[in-house]
Amino acid sequence: MRLGTEFFRSKLARRMLLVFMICALLPISALAAVSFAGVSEQLYKQGQQRLRSASKSHGLSIIARLQFLEAEMKSVAPRMNTFAHIQRLPANAFGEGPHARFNGMIVVSATGRRVPVLNGVEDLPELAEIQELYDRAAGTVVYSHSSPESGTRIFMAMPFERRPARGMLLAELSTTYLWGTQALTASMEICIVDESKRVLFSSQGVPASFLADIERYVSTGASGEFEWKHQEEYIASYRTLFLKGSFLASNWTIVLSESKTDVLAPVASFRRTLSLALLLALWVVLLLSLIHIRRSLGPLAALRAATRRIAAKDFKTRVTSVKSGDEFEELATSFNSMAEQLDRQFHAMTARTEIDRAILSALDVEKIVKTVLIRLPEVVPCDCVAMTLVDAAVFHTIRTYVIKNTVACCVKVSRLKPGELRQLHDHPGGVAVKHGDYGPRYLAPLAARGNRFTYIMPVFVGEDLVAALVLGYREPPALSQDDRDNARQLADQVAVALANARLIEELDQSQWGTLSALGRAIDAKSPWTMGHTERVTDLVLRIGRVMGLGAEDLDTLRRGGLVHDIGKIGVPQTILDKPAKLTEEETAIMRRHVEVGARIIEPIASLARTLPIVLQHHEFFDGSGYPRGLAGEGIDLLARIFAVADAFDAMISDRPYRARFTPEEALERIQQCAGSQFDPEIVEVLQSVLSEPESVKSLNQILRL
Repeated sequence: MRLGTEFFRSKLARRMLLVFMICALLPISALAAVSFAGVSEQLYKQGQQRLRSASKSHGLSIIARLQFLEAEMKSVAPRMNTFAHIQRLPANAFGEGPHARFNGMIVVSATGRRVPVLNGVEDLPELAEIQELYDRAAGTVVYSHSSPESGTRIFMAMPFERRPARGMLLAELSTTYLWGTQALTASMEICIVDESKRVLFSSQGVPASFLADIERYVSTGASGEFEWKHQEEYIASYRTLFLKGSFLASNWTIVLSESKTDVLAPVASFRRTLSLALLLALWVVLLLSLIHIRRSLGPLAALRAATRRIAAKDFKTRVTSVKSGDEFEELATSFNSMAEQLDRQFHAMTARTEIDRAILSALDVEKIVKTVLIRLPEVVPCDCVAMTLVDAAVFHTIRTYVIKNTVACCVKVSRLKPGELRQLHDHPGGVAVKHGDYGPRYLAPLAARGNRFTYIMPVFVGEDLVAALVLGYREPPALSQDDRDNARQLADQVAVALANARLIEELDQSQWGTLSALGRAIDAKSPWTMGHTERVTDLVLRIGRVMGLGAEDLDTLRRGGLVHDIGKIGVPQTILDKPAKLTEEETAIMRRHVEVGARIIEPIASLARTLPIVLQHHEFFDGSGYPRGLAGEGIDLLARIFAVADAFDAMISDRPYRARFTPEEALERIQQCAGSQFDPEIVEVLQSVLSEPESVKSLNQILRL
């Protein structure tokens, strides 16, 4: 199945694809979301932990540096015994350039005298506050001073000559060394404020909102974390350095910040990787889904097309393209089995219907037998078929029929033995017979054709066995229940057909007997017409056969021959037997017999076709006959045949008014009247018929009477 418009028109395909995508992508997306959130949270916590550790470490580092600077200043003080003996230290005594630990160092006397020790200290702030701190201190003092011009400066002061009254050693600390920001990562920002929230040092601009956050959070504890925002979001960790006890200075607070963007930078990479993974998963799921859907829709499409053909009564449909090795292939196999069964059943039903129509419409037993023998294999599978008719009235005489060259031929005439008859009566539903175990004589025709196994289906009319359907097999038959049911139903229909045929045959025989008796009764009215009806009937049938008339016309001739003179019942005996010429009145009475006969048989439907014969057999070909003066082809053909045969038989018979003519004389007289009284073509046929040996023999018998 191509993945085109047909795929997207398929509701099942769309639903399957949607289910696949949902089932695959929802868990992946949920996992990705959880992973993303977990990674983000973990990175956030790691960032906080890193800032917390860095702030603690950096705070301890600043205190250590202060202590180290204090130790270095204490190492200088003993060498300064008096103002007179102050020694100036070399410029690189405490490092140089960017690595210098002091920006300058001086000695300040109690009187305010200043003596440089190391590069001097330029632009000293007012010393009153330092002096005040110094006077209260028992040791070293750290002091911070901020001005717009010089920014924030850090000073450290300690006693000179260990006598505070004599003076103090004052040094300006290098903030580059003191803050030591080189140890921090590039993504970290540092800000150091004192207790008044005055910024001592900041690696970036300090917005007012940041100072407000510091004031709000720092007041809650010595250390902690918070978030603040300026153009972007930051996380921060702070730690308070307690300097009052050691350096009589206000406490400093170190705040380390890091942008969330930097903290969560791995998340962006993770997001890209995760997006690529999701996209890859989407394509993999889509590809696998399409492959699976195609493998599923292909068999479904084949099965759907096959079911539509089955619905259109194409029971020859089979699904052969499904080789998936799964339930679809099993379904296709089941479908093929169902289609085969439907095909067999439909074919059997159609054949059985046609057989029913044929045998139920047939009134001839031979036609019924032929129809059943030809069509039975279409209903029940078999290698050969035969049908045995049973005449119970004649000692169960049987006739077995088989098909030879599309003709039903009787190949066996015998009688049923008592055991064979009992066997069929004991198994009305059918019996399987192996010729070696039980071989009725009527099965000999099938055995002669190589059939060693038979299935016999008795046919009963009432309780009388009338026939048996015989199915022959070369191998043991494997008849299904459907096959047995079909055979049984066909046997029942054959029983109905045979019963109808028997009934019609009996009715037909009864009717012919009645007509024959009626014809003889007519002839018996006058000794001169004895046998006339039967002789005329025989002669018209011979003429009709020579003329090539069909079975229906021949049947009409036969019936017409028996009743053509039925109207003579109404003619007085004196007229029929009068030896002299009839008067005009008597002639008129005699001629009315055709109309009387027509009125007698008119109510009888089975004699309707004989009405023209009864009414017109005295019409003359030239139109001078009676009762209506019809001429030529206006006279019914069968009536014209009767006119010739009736006249011929009358001429060769004695009458009260004349002696009989010889057949030759009668034929000569008829030939003389050809074209006037008789149809010339029929006269020629009569001459041909009379020359036949059978006609000669029949005429000789008549003449001997």
